[in-house]
Amino acid sequence: MKIEHIILIGILILTSYTVFIPKLNYKYPIHVAEWEMMTDMMAIKKAESTVFLNMHNGEQIITNSLEIMPKVLFVVMNNFGIDLLWIFRFMPIFFMCLLIVSVYLLARKKGYGLEAAFLCSFIPTTVRLLGPSFLVAVSICLFLIPLTLWLVFYKKKIFGCLIIFLTFLFYSHPPTAIAVCMFLGIYFLLNIKDTLKAKQIFFAMLISFLMFVPYVMPTLLHRGTESAQFSGGIFIDAIWEYFGIIPLLLFIPGIYFLSHDPDKKDLTILFSVITLFVLLIIFRQYGFTLFLMPTRIHMYLFLFISVIGGLLLSKLRKIKKMPEIYIFLILLVLILSVNSHKKEPYYHIINNKDYENFIWIKENIHEGNAVLYPWKAIGFPAISEIPVYSYIPRGPNSYYFERNSELLKFLNNDCKDDDFIVDNDISVIYGAKCNNKILENPRPNIYVVEK
Repeated sequence: MKIEHIILIGILILTSYTVFIPKLNYKYPIHVAEWEMMTDMMAIKKAESTVFLNMHNGEQIITNSLEIMPKVLFVVMNNFGIDLLWIFRFMPIFFMCLLIVSVYLLARKKGYGLEAAFLCSFIPTTVRLLGPSFLVAVSICLFLIPLTLWLVFYKKKIFGCLIIFLTFLFYSHPPTAIAVCMFLGIYFLLNIKDTLKAKQIFFAMLISFLMFVPYVMPTLLHRGTESAQFSGGIFIDAIWEYFGIIPLLLFIPGIYFLSHDPDKKDLTILFSVITLFVLLIIFRQYGFTLFLMPTRIHMYLFLFISVIGGLLLSKLRKIKKMPEIYIFLILLVLILSVNSHKKEPYYHIINNKDYENFIWIKENIHEGNAVLYPWKAIGFPAISEIPVYSYIPRGPNSYYFERNSELLKFLNNDCKDDDFIVDNDISVIYGAKCNNKILENPRPNIYVVEK
């Protein structure tokens, strides 16, 4: 085994540790997006169909989930006996390792694969930006950005694999699919004279998009341009705030080396980074972006910053008179990044007692809807398999705002509104203090409607 491969294995071990930090002492999903995915997976499993009940309001039927592919894949894994909690705790390590290997492949022929992979292992995970420690669609799909670029950069027959990659992306995380098509479009324009390569890229993008359109069209018609616009978010200063100043300081001079006598591969990476920054500036100026959420743009930038910063590190490695600086920077990045990962705060929606109670409800209540305080309701249906009346979604939503107002009014009145219980088919109330004759109290914090 080559020394390079041994170092790569070491980077993969380091990556596994940094990704696992948020879940070292917590066995449940963390982010709201994780709980939403797990809830949809449970609903798909119960329905045995990709048309399923929205378990977070108990009344809407979801027919065109925009992140359906990973949900179905994980349901299949669960059907083979792999516990969903295990999937959400450990699968992020698998996808992050795929990202590390993909980045290594992309940069290896240019001589900086290990450095790029090393920096990539410290892509941050935060509540606001998401990240590789969470099992969410953007983290699952991130590895396909460098892998797709590696495919089109270094392989001749790319048509079949490219259609598979892009179709998977469209059905898993449309914003990442759009980002990848944007990067491929840049490479396509740079290779327009290479008729064979250009045709393969163009028709692969066209076919994969046309395969996705019939599936997504009902959602677009229902929600209109709202489904393609994103407001809110954060700006460029989040790069050094979350990723650290050292990777950014490596990235800036790395741009110079990338743009010095570049080939078409280098130009594709360079123009892709410029395009992402332009999109962030447009967001800053006008307050919204089309198709790509600002927080997801940051995640793609972290990836390219790792690649380009790795280029500068490799240049320092090759200067024989400066090994101390190279080693110092490696150690500095390692110490600061691991420390930053350890200090990053995360919220926990449920605890072990909640989980035990949710399991009891699952085993004893088999119909109706549940009422909980909206924050705790985020994690309830994924475990109990009982729909909730309402919950706190990831972003502003007038529908859930109205339902949460009604819900809190009901709970703050000691659950005395019998009409609310009957009209909404409530069978169980959790985590509230109730004073109502039609409710039984079989366990602490659990109230069951009498039959």
